[in-house]
Amino acid sequence: MSLLAGAGAAGVMADDAAAGIVTADVSGTATLSTPNIYFSYASGTISNAQVSGTSIRGNVSPAKGGGLTRIVAGMMGGAGSQVASPVPVASGSSIGPTNTWNGVVALHHLGNGGYWGVRFPAGGSNFNYGWVQVAYTPTGLTFGNGAVETTVNTPIAAGAVPEIDPASAGSAVSLVAGVLAMVEQRRRKRFAAAGSLAG
Repeated sequence: MSLLAGAGAAGVMADDAAAGIVTADVSGTATLSTPNIYFSYASGTISNAQVSGTSIRGNVSPAKGGGLTRIVAGMMGGAGSQVASPVPVASGSSIGPTNTWNGVVALHHLGNGGYWGVRFPAGGSNFNYGWVQVAYTPTGLTFGNGAVETTVNTPIAAGAVPEIDPASAGSAVSLVAGVLAMVEQRRRKRFAAAGSLAG
């Protein structure tokens, strides 16, 4: 596990880029006083920092006649990051080359939260596909967890997370069992030493 930290950036990786899917909590809420939040992906790393060309931006601004307008946009048009239409996508639905992609999506009403399908440029006409959880409230727009498929041009299901490698899981179980055995052996030695002192 690695922790990303920087000026305005934080995220917790749930898996490494070689595994196929990386996830992170990109928590942030856009409000009228803090109008922008970001979901970025570059070089196998997810963050909530603004990264030109590789960020999805959630923006909240005043609407005409009151209320809020919510806008999400890639930081650079054309080959920049984009959002799948329609917004939101259903849990489990495929996000990939066959989706309709937009640089800017305006939401002029409150809707149900859910997943936004996203894509990030990976050089030329290649993209990494992903999703971010989005919640709407009367006062803002919130990003939650996000995930990106690290293999270029490979679709991802909305809500998909990395699978646990059985070999790694077995190693972790063996490690825990070994630690417990050492603790038990130490306890027995202490008990035996205490018994010999009492006798």
